[in-house]
Amino acid sequence: MTDLLRVRTDHAVVVTACLCIVDADGLPLLGTVQVRDVAVLTTRATARLAARPGPLTAADIDRLTRLLANELPAAA
Repeated sequence: MTDLLRVRTDHAVVVTACLCIVDADGLPLLGTVQVRDVAVLTTRATARLAARPGPLTAADIDRLTRLLANELPAAA
């Protein structure tokens, strides 16, 4: 996926896997649980991860949103 994103934008796109738990009861309040190098995060922590600053422009983000929607269709 990273190679596909690099070809479609002018920037190297960092892809970070995470599992967002909506009902986070049982997750530790401090620290991050990881399973096979995938962070298990609360909704708030996932939002912070997604909103961190980076080199992408608004146009890049729009293009990537459309690309990901096409390449990763919603589950039925």
